[in-house]
Amino acid sequence: MASLTVNDRMLVHLFDYRNVQNDLPPDITQAGIATSVGIRRSHIPRSMKTLTEEGAIEERRERVHGAGRRLKMYFLTEKGYRRAANIRKQIGRRKITVRSSSGETELPVSEASGLYEMSYTEILKNLGPEDVLDTTQMPPKAATGKRELVNRQAELLHMREWLAGKAPVLALYGHVGYGKSSLVRTLLDGAEGWRVFWKDLSEDDDATDVLKPLVHFATGKRGSSVRKLLEEGNFDGTMTALGEELRDSGSLLVFDNYSIVGEDLVDAFNALAHLLSGIEKAKMIVVAQEATPAYCRFYDRKMTEGGVVDEMHLKGLSQEDSKLVLGNPRIEDEAMRRIYLLTKGNPLFLTLMREGNAEELKKRSRFTTPEIQLLMFSKTVEG
Repeated sequence: MASLTVNDRMLVHLFDYRNVQNDLPPDITQAGIATSVGIRRSHIPRSMKTLTEEGAIEERRERVHGAGRRLKMYFLTEKGYRRAANIRKQIGRRKITVRSSSGETELPVSEASGLYEMSYTEILKNLGPEDVLDTTQMPPKAATGKRELVNRQAELLHMREWLAGKAPVLALYGHVGYGKSSLVRTLLDGAEGWRVFWKDLSEDDDATDVLKPLVHFATGKRGSSVRKLLEEGNFDGTMTALGEELRDSGSLLVFDNYSIVGEDLVDAFNALAHLLSGIEKAKMIVVAQEATPAYCRFYDRKMTEGGVVDEMHLKGLSQEDSKLVLGNPRIEDEAMRRIYLLTKGNPLFLTLMREGNAEELKKRSRFTTPEIQLLMFSKTVEG
């Protein structure tokens, strides 16, 4: 993240306070900004002057909540808001390594922010060399934050039984917003004794992009010979050596966002599944989109019937549970019926409705503008 300037970090910090109007916090004073961004207060005036001249922020003297005297406070202008939002989008896509008590995980900043209840500014401030975020050195709130799950006890029980059972692979399917990743992380919270490897897949990943960090995880500093096999393109040799490293290691491999992938990646996951079926104390979870086409499945019926792959499909929430997510227990039955008909109990869509975030709902779903207007109106109807 070295490419980010101090001014960029300040804009990202102020973005979190874009809607503050009353009870102004000390976080948007010079001292508060310096502390949050992790710079000396003496550096603030020059940066603020530059940002003001660029039209990105405005300075006002206001009273801090709970204090008497007025202090200089800083607010994003419309131009600054657009600039900060663009910077945040770029930061959110960047992948970092999160180190926790259960192992190392590669995550986009946007997902790490939600999982560990940290703002982008906090993540940037605590990011170490080679973009490593070490949560083991942070206060409990930052290290243990997790998303709320509504009535997924049956699914969690199934996953815990799989973890304790013989099948080496769990293929977890669900539509966008069904909480697949959150469900896996909840499982990991109680999965003591496992070394966790987490890889968030992207559309342009190939087999090498997956195997290289996995080899590093399995071998650490001892892995020069395995890495050499991979660099030479010796796939069979790499898989054989990787199997020896994972044997009896207590490793739990998690691959998220599996969907439409290339043939080489399908072959790599097929090989991993067969590899794990032949060794002890190593398992793999593949988190996949429900719409993953059949030609991208890395296993066949023989592997499911033979106990190699446990296939699990998440369903939407019930109507009653959907009402809990909306946070409006007095909503009329007809209004709830309309909402459920459109959302099909999708936890993400229901959460965005509860927050009144129509723009994000439109971005994440295929709803038309009239449908979103209907959803937002129905949500507020009380009996």
